[in-house]
Amino acid sequence: MMKSFWLIKFLFVCLLTISQAAVSNDRVSFNQVPSLNYKDIDDILAVSVVNVGITKKRGLNARKSNWSTGTHIRYRINRTSVIEANRFLFKEVSASRLATAFPKVRESLEHVSEQIEISELPPAEQLAYWLNLYNVSMLEQLIKIYPITDLKDEISERTTFLNKKFIKHRNTRLSLNDIKYKIVLEKFKNPVVIYGFYQGNVGSPSLTSKAFTKDNVYSQLSYLAREFINSNRGLWFGEKGDIQVAEYYQGTMDVFDNEPEKFRTHLIDYARNDIRYNIRSASVITFDNANYEIAEFESQYSSFDSMQSKKINELFDRLKSWKNESYPDVAMNEHQTSSTNNVHLAEQFKRVPKELLESFKVKASKL
Repeated sequence: MMKSFWLIKFLFVCLLTISQAAVSNDRVSFNQVPSLNYKDIDDILAVSVVNVGITKKRGLNARKSNWSTGTHIRYRINRTSVIEANRFLFKEVSASRLATAFPKVRESLEHVSEQIEISELPPAEQLAYWLNLYNVSMLEQLIKIYPITDLKDEISERTTFLNKKFIKHRNTRLSLNDIKYKIVLEKFKNPVVIYGFYQGNVGSPSLTSKAFTKDNVYSQLSYLAREFINSNRGLWFGEKGDIQVAEYYQGTMDVFDNEPEKFRTHLIDYARNDIRYNIRSASVITFDNANYEIAEFESQYSSFDSMQSKKINELFDRLKSWKNESYPDVAMNEHQTSSTNNVHLAEQFKRVPKELLESFKVKASKL
């Protein structure tokens, strides 16, 4: 009975969000300066992103790296990174009608460029718009290719969906790489912007459960920078005093003018006090810290001990019950809003049991 109750609530959120995403008239509000509203993105991310938080980096004296090179893995994985990064519920979303919300939200964002000139917005508003459009479009594509769980070929090869021009901007078509390299990184020179591009894999910056806005974009990016740099997947100290940083940085070195010392300074700026000296004194920086596993829960069972795995499996049995079952459509017209009397959906419909997140954090604290 309880399961049915939560299933009905979850399906209602899906329908409500999908209906909302199709209505773009409320996206732009005009005062003296146009302002963009991203509440539909907030609602979607609130029920699909699990915030893991900042994990505990292994001590500097414990330099033995726990690398894995399984026969099905074509690169080395730092095993201390496997339970880092916020998680997206790819399996549950792809099996529900919430998956259809992502292309609808993308289309709504595309419509904004037909209403106003994006380049004439305040810089922070522009940045928030492009990052939101990028991440919604990226999630749309990742949901399509799921259940692929090794994303190395998908996000590192030139022939992948990253270069597919499926995003409409006025009279042109853009790819995800166009937005990243030809628009955002061309216009915004602050290195912190590189942490706003979600890639879907563990070894890249996290996805937050809140959309970027003109008011929070730089604070969110700064948080993401600190979280990534202070994680094992972002930066790892080798046994010979070298630094092994995420492969993700290789594609963003233009932001640092391809100068290693500028990059080192950036790492120091966002690193914890107790590791800054080690970054400053490191003799070599290499880009061989990688984890291309998709940032979900399903593929991480082996990272937990037997008792925790049993508990997590029991919790996942509940999650697996949320399938795309038959249910009536919820009528909604353009005069209704997504707020449902301004009650925030994130608080009411969070789908991941608290015990699962706590187990995740307990395991991370022991690494």
